[in-house]
Amino acid sequence: MMTSNHTSKSELKKIQLDETLFQSEEKSPYFDIIKAFFMSKEPTGATSMRVFDEVSKQIVNSDYYYYNMGYIYDDFFWHKKDIYHFLNYNMPLSQEFIDYVLDQYKQGKFTLNKQKKRRFNIMKNRL
Repeated sequence: MMTSNHTSKSELKKIQLDETLFQSEEKSPYFDIIKAFFMSKEPTGATSMRVFDEVSKQIVNSDYYYYNMGYIYDDFFWHKKDIYHFLNYNMPLSQEFIDYVLDQYKQGKFTLNKQKKRRFNIMKNRL
């Protein structure tokens, strides 16, 4: 796993183009590559927050998106909510992050054929 050696979250780069924009009419020309990248990564942190759909203003009711897990890889960080909004609403991503993903793809760090939807066995009903 290629995690960052940063000690402060403030040093990391967000993947979103704009923190207030969760929806776009245009689908990224690299949608399938970015989706494969997201699905190839394991969370590097946990949170008790649920994923909130910023467009419908509802909590997402899905096992995969049950908790808003965090990810840190190299200089970037993101959460499950970012994956959700990119896949469902074409959330615009920063060009720097897109370039990073394309570079990872060219280096063979992940493939389109080995996409796996990561599932986490979370005991939702236990205290």
